[in-house]
Amino acid sequence: MTRVKRGQNIRKRHKKKMNTIQKFCGTSSTLYKNANQKLSKSLQTAFIGRRLFKRDYRSLWICRTNAKVRELGFNYHIFSAKKKFAQLVNRKTLAQLVIQDPQIFYYL
Repeated sequence: MTRVKRGQNIRKRHKKKMNTIQKFCGTSSTLYKNANQKLSKSLQTAFIGRRLFKRDYRSLWICRTNAKVRELGFNYHIFSAKKKFAQLVNRKTLAQLVIQDPQIFYYL
């Protein structure tokens, strides 16, 4: 039986991963074992970070809208209940209206 050599395949796979993590610090950018662990961890935190980004911005939009609604004399909870009933714009658009054009917000 002939011998099958697969060093090139492993080298390609390692090189592909090492190219993605060139800017990491210390042995994480030079040694494959450490680099592979750091890469998997960084991909996990990137996935989590994308969810946290959405969560943070949603809470920011609610805070901005709540601050403006309190000036009108009621709170965000009541406003959102009426907003759902009236099928108005979403939270992001409301927060933009509060900042950019507060006069229109009074008519909502």
